[in-house]
Amino acid sequence: MQLQTITSQAVQLLHFLHRHSDEVQSGQNVAVAVGITYQRFVQIASHLRRDGLLISTSGRYGGYTLGRPAQEISFHDVALSVQGRVCISHCKGDDKRCQNAHCKMYEFLLTLQDNMIADMENTFIADLK
Repeated sequence: MQLQTITSQAVQLLHFLHRHSDEVQSGQNVAVAVGITYQRFVQIASHLRRDGLLISTSGRYGGYTLGRPAQEISFHDVALSVQGRVCISHCKGDDKRCQNAHCKMYEFLLTLQDNMIADMENTFIADLK
């Protein structure tokens, strides 16, 4: 299982804003620092703003800042915002039991997914070096 690229880029974007929290950053500056196009930045920023992880201000001194302290933004918050629910396998995409009652992988995948999500919930933007 691999997280979507947009999640990695969103984490990098928020981490950059955390490291430069002493001043408001322009979208163009953030995009260049993270290594993405400005259009991709706008796409990611719209998700993060919607969920309160990013604040944008307009005007002469406008730009972007974190919507919450970096110690309160988990990796899981970011993933949910930009890619939706994180699933380890297509058969773990909902809360219903697998249609194949004899599947020996179900409990293993459920445990693996629960552990991964718990790790993501306990890793915050401020924790990243």
